[in-house]
Amino acid sequence: MDSDFKSNNMDLDLDPQFKEFWCKRHPPNLLRSYKTQPALNPSIPDVEQSSTPNDPAVISVLQYCKRYGLLLHEQSPGFLSNKRQQKMAGLATLHIAQVLRQYWQTSRHSMEGKESTRNSATFSWRHVYDLAVRWRQFSEPNDPVWWVDLLTPEQFAEGFGSHTPMITGQCHVVRYSPMVPLSFPIMQEEMIKQKNLSEKLKTQVREAKNIEDLYDIMRRDFWIVTPCHSIRTGNILEGTRLTIQKSEPEGYEYSIRTPGTPPRWIDYDLELAHVFDLLTQAVHDTPNDLDKISDLILTVTFYWYNFMPLSRGTAACGFIAMIAMFLSLGIEITSIVPPNFLVDWQGILRPQPSIFIEQLKPWLYPGRKNTSLEEFDKLPLIS
Repeated sequence: MDSDFKSNNMDLDLDPQFKEFWCKRHPPNLLRSYKTQPALNPSIPDVEQSSTPNDPAVISVLQYCKRYGLLLHEQSPGFLSNKRQQKMAGLATLHIAQVLRQYWQTSRHSMEGKESTRNSATFSWRHVYDLAVRWRQFSEPNDPVWWVDLLTPEQFAEGFGSHTPMITGQCHVVRYSPMVPLSFPIMQEEMIKQKNLSEKLKTQVREAKNIEDLYDIMRRDFWIVTPCHSIRTGNILEGTRLTIQKSEPEGYEYSIRTPGTPPRWIDYDLELAHVFDLLTQAVHDTPNDLDKISDLILTVTFYWYNFMPLSRGTAACGFIAMIAMFLSLGIEITSIVPPNFLVDWQGILRPQPSIFIEQLKPWLYPGRKNTSLEEFDKLPLIS
């Protein structure tokens, strides 16, 4: 409790098997090989709680961060306003922006302490997102937010991944069922490309109206892989898996499942490293090209969403890092996400970063505003 933020890392401090069982909601009694950590000493006094900070430095930080935290809220069905998460998002945005600003200026970073990346010598995209991940972990300790490659080696090799249903049986998931109209044509198109179908069945796929029609064509549970085009090699990376499964007693589950396999991890690590290098070069260009830098920030964000390297929390961490990258360059984002627009799903279901950018540009780019870096630089460092 007395150590600073950068000295704490739940991903490294907790046993990988414990984290895996937590993600899978297994009962604790199955953790037979796990050794519990020492309990808190009861003699340690409780922390004094104060709802109103009186430290001028803390007050200045909270006031500055508030505007960025509010940007996190989704104006879509099923997403309630969460002040705790918004406060976290504001602080995380400032923290990441401070670290990036130092990196842009000096090509060095002060990320000492426990980092989740295995290569801490070279500053990379993972340092940026790891900060967002750690803030997300602290903001709600009950949520199992973990880097997938830091679960057990067996689970990582197996391909542990996130699972988000849009339809479950007769239930249309209030948050994500609005993505069915966007994803259904992709399912049809990729079924024709990826499945060994006769011309007659291909015609039936094109004429299908709903999930049941597609299931009746295949007559079994199945999935297709969404394409994600690489700008590094020109190849197509493995996106997410659009999956249809029979759901008893009646109905179907229609979901996205994103496996975190080691080969896929290598592909996205290289892709994100490449785009982050391009962004770094663009930042150092004189004069700066605002649209070029903005496009590259969104390209990094696009690959992060398609990568989906966390057990949960990928959407929030990606959005926080995106806003922070702009802020580190003296660009404040003042526009809010439009109603019924899920930024992460726009990335997941688009095959190329340029298409993703075109979806965000109409509302995001007009909200870019130059902000005073003098005020920014006067703020105390978050960590």
